Amino acid sequence: MSPLDEILQGVVAGDNAVWQVDDIQDQIPFVHAFCRCAHLDGKRLVYFRFAAHEPLVPDQFEPEVHTLNPKAGFEQFITRILDIVKESGKGACYVFDCLSGLAEDWYSDRMLGNFFKLACPYLYASDTVAYFALIRNSHTSLSINAIHSTAQIILELYRINGKDYILPLKVKGRHTPTMYTFHTLERGSFTPVTRSSIVAEIQSMTPQPWIDGSIVYQDARTKILNKAQAACSTQGKTGSTKKRTSLRKQLIVMMITRNKTVSRLCEDHFDLSDLVSIGKRMIGTGFVGGKATGMLLARAILKSADPKWEERLEIHDSFFVGSDVFYSFIIN
Repeated sequence: MSPLDEILQGVVAGDNAVWQVDDIQDQIPFVHAFCRCAHLDGKRLVYFRFAAHEPLVPDQFEPEVHTLNPKAGFEQFITRILDIVKESGKGACYVFDCLSGLAEDWYSDRMLGNFFKLACPYLYASDTVAYFALIRNSHTSLSINAIHSTAQIILELYRINGKDYILPLKVKGRHTPTMYTFHTLERGSFTPVTRSSIVAEIQSMTPQPWIDGSIVYQDARTKILNKAQAACSTQGKTGSTKKRTSLRKQLIVMMITRNKTVSRLCEDHFDLSDLVSIGKRMIGTGFVGGKATGMLLARAILKSADPKWEERLEIHDSFFVGSDVFYSFIIN
């Protein structure tokens, strides 16, 4: 813990530290050091477990583990976390699983940013110290900007040729002449990197979208919609039916509903092209809403019941404001 303290001028109560990594395994030695320090100091150590990767906190540090299900929805997830923070009181230490999976579970980088904008100030007010992680270069500005503007500490961690390098991007309220330079871990301490050749080597092995215009980061929702649109053009080809069915189910969960009964109705009456059309006319991310779902289903049921409705119904030209837009308004 002390080598990192030297770079950051100490980790203080209220700090939310976000580690940006290429592989969650790279963060584990630093998480263990944090947990060891909390354990030796007699701090309450709380671990939020919700990702598919291997556990970050070993049992030897006697963590209080809370297993959560992000797929149950944003509201349940954030409410449970804030309740636990309130119950834990002042001065606890927290470790969160990698946040990147949340954007996949919620099909929204915006909601990942919203989660952090709610959780971080709550933790800060409780005089806690919390460790988070993000997979580098896998998110859009909708989440990255929200996280960077809210967290107290942002650290880039690189593992190059077996060595660990840390680059602090943000350390709130502290400054040294070398704080915002690369540091290398050698013999148990961090040393500022002064050789430009080493800095160049690190940067050459990392995608830099601000230089390479061909690098475009897309959120989970956009990736799935693009796959679905491509699958619509392969209808009838070998192996396409199973893929289309899978994508149709994903789009229903992503845009329409998580209710099993309504989902079955959607699967019976919406084909993949219908769902792609809805996705193209959405403003923001999230669900289209219950009333919109009812109207869309009613049209689809009529059309499948009798071909005459295809001629009698007007062309559907509605736009849909995604539920995440409402959440974002309330949170902001």
